[in-house]
Amino acid sequence: MEKFKYRAFISYSHADEKAADWLQHALESYVAPKAIVGKPTPWGPAPRRLTPIFRDRADLPAAGNLNSEIQAALSESLFQVIICSPNAAKSRWVNEEIKLFKKLHGQERTLAVIVSGEPGASAIPGREAEECFPPALRFRVDESGEITDEPAEPIAADARAKGDGRRDAKLKLIAGLLGVKLDDLIQRDAARRARRARLVIGGLAALSIVLGGLTLEAITARGEAQTMRGQAEDLIEFMLGDLKDKLEPVGKLNVLESVGQKALGYYEQQNLKHLKEDALSRRARALILVGDIHQRRHDYDAALIAYEAAAETTEEQLRRAPNDPQWIFDHAQSVFYVAYIAAERGDMETAEKGYQEYYRLAQQLVAIDPANPKWRLELAYATSNLGTVRYNAGAYDEAAPYFDESVEARRALSQDAPDDADLADRFAYALSWRAFNDLLRGRYAAAIESITEQISVYDSLLAKEPDNYEILDYLSTARRRLGEAHLSLGDIEAAQRALSEAKAVADRLLAREADHALWALNAAYVEDQLSFLASLAGREDEAAAFAEHAVSLARTIFERDRTDINARIALACTLARRVDTRWDEDARKYAADSLSVLLEDLLKDPKPRDFSVIGDATLALARFTRETGDEAKAQDYARTGLTLLAAREKIISVGARTVLAQLFLETGDIENARRLAGELGAIGLKHPEFVKFKERLQEAETK
Repeated sequence: MEKFKYRAFISYSHADEKAADWLQHALESYVAPKAIVGKPTPWGPAPRRLTPIFRDRADLPAAGNLNSEIQAALSESLFQVIICSPNAAKSRWVNEEIKLFKKLHGQERTLAVIVSGEPGASAIPGREAEECFPPALRFRVDESGEITDEPAEPIAADARAKGDGRRDAKLKLIAGLLGVKLDDLIQRDAARRARRARLVIGGLAALSIVLGGLTLEAITARGEAQTMRGQAEDLIEFMLGDLKDKLEPVGKLNVLESVGQKALGYYEQQNLKHLKEDALSRRARALILVGDIHQRRHDYDAALIAYEAAAETTEEQLRRAPNDPQWIFDHAQSVFYVAYIAAERGDMETAEKGYQEYYRLAQQLVAIDPANPKWRLELAYATSNLGTVRYNAGAYDEAAPYFDESVEARRALSQDAPDDADLADRFAYALSWRAFNDLLRGRYAAAIESITEQISVYDSLLAKEPDNYEILDYLSTARRRLGEAHLSLGDIEAAQRALSEAKAVADRLLAREADHALWALNAAYVEDQLSFLASLAGREDEAAAFAEHAVSLARTIFERDRTDINARIALACTLARRVDTRWDEDARKYAADSLSVLLEDLLKDPKPRDFSVIGDATLALARFTRETGDEAKAQDYARTGLTLLAAREKIISVGARTVLAQLFLETGDIENARRLAGELGAIGLKHPEFVKFKERLQEAETK
């Protein structure tokens, strides 16, 4: 029997990182039952552990071929396990890994686990994007490593909730990797789980006795009650802290949640004023942990109960020692989490009140110890939070001072620790928020200044770590926004330069991982702007090519998850550009039809972030339908956008107001179109689209 270095090679799209984390841990932590260890199998005696497992943590290669390390690992692996999803089905590198493994080892040792999508969907019209099996898994591979037309029958475990579920899917994979029958493994696993459950339930029962016992009047001895109370506090903290990772494999978050509820029940029965300081601290930290559990499950009601209880506790701490910086900090965290839940629910009024209190507490910390970098950074976070609240409300001018304060606070921290890459990154992030806010309020020169400084920080970080793809992502976005700012000032040459540089970085990112949603959407926006520049220069074929690719990138991400608001906005934006691009009328009509359907969805419950793209969509569709001779429909589209934006004129961005001005002109309201043109011209807007609009307005006024 040939010996292999690795029991299995995990192939996956790095968009499925969390699933890969789960699977690798599940396989490497598994210990085979004693009755199975050593049992003869086609692959030799069944091992006790399925280690080592090879997983490429360094992400996929940027080169055109699988690198030597990957090739060697595939050669030295007994099995290959593919994490199947629409991401994997579209990944070039997952497909290449399957092809090479099958070429080296044949077709029979490739196993699969489905985490999302649908097997066989590629053969169902209209559902092709749901396919979860890569091509090399769906078909057999010949001796040269090329995919044939002969269908394969992959062995797949289904980890989806509607399939086997994660536990049973894990057992199916393990049975395959061990070379044993699934029934044998299930029976022994059931017995093992029963033993574990008895241990956990016993532990919970003991905890319940301890917690419940403290509420009984039968415990009259003060010393004994205090001892039991201390034991209960310690046990709660231990269960919610150090033991958390050990409980999750048994019952995931369910067991931990039940412990948390016991903790809440215990603390709710106590008078905070009678608790000692250390007990207060434990109570607050335990409740924050409970809140975090619920928050991760998006159970915001339960999370809020825990966070509010934590805030009540830390407030009692402060009442006793109002100038203790650690307790001020603890209370600031509780206050922040309560406000954060409000913001997640869209209750911005409550969120702002909470963030104001968080800001006040951060100011208090800095006043106590101005040199403490931890407190100074806390103040920077607090100011950013207030800025985002005002930003989300469309109050961009009111948000600006908060972003300015956050930038300067982080600048000072970064200057005090020039070698701290994390602080430099946080400083650049603050610059990004300020620049974006300035773009929306039409302060283009200020935005260019902030973005230029932001890019300088990223260049310095990349000089030390050139393959930091997170920073490269930020850099591409920064260069794109720089191009947009130059374009708004009419500097087409500078805009072209910045956007070309943004595309170079975006292409590098997508070459590394084409499935990365945020990278793909950023690339779509870059190509959308390049399409406009090409059209401006009269290169309509090039403009159409950029626009088509932008739509394709955005559509791929949107079809993967139709609830993704970022993908929906990007798709609408790029479709509007394609409708405006006069090349290939059939393609334009298809884009217009797609945009019309998407617009209906956007109009069902429009959010502030949808306003601008709804304006772009209605304007593009109004122009297109007028070209086709349907003036009535063109007016319907124009009035739809006009009604939405005109009612919100004071809170929409400068870009949206530019669209509003054009919609006024489309509907024949020359007076309001002229008014907005004057206001926009006064802030220095010289965007080529705005210049064209003013020419059309002048023509309309002379008729």
